[in-house]
Amino acid sequence: SVVSKFGDASLEPELRGLLSHENTFARDVAARIVGELKISSLRPFILKLLVDEDMDVVRSAVIALREIGEQSNVPDILPLLDADETSVV
Repeated sequence: SVVSKFGDASLEPELRGLLSHENTFARDVAARIVGELKISSLRPFILKLLVDEDMDVVRSAVIALREIGEQSNVPDILPLLDADETSVV
């Protein structure tokens, strides 16, 4: 895989840019990747996505935080999601 060949660290600059990209899909996918790879150094960028205008991005950010081990903010975030959205988280 790309990650095993290059390592998580080499992906960080690219992911950092995607997490603040104007394209909603780019932000959503980047948040998912950060969570799946558990790249905790990008936590500040994920936290910024919690107030994104797109609920898919917010959901991906919440999941990413949980996956990288950031449990302290997750309970506070859940009420911000609609009841229909919370069931996915």
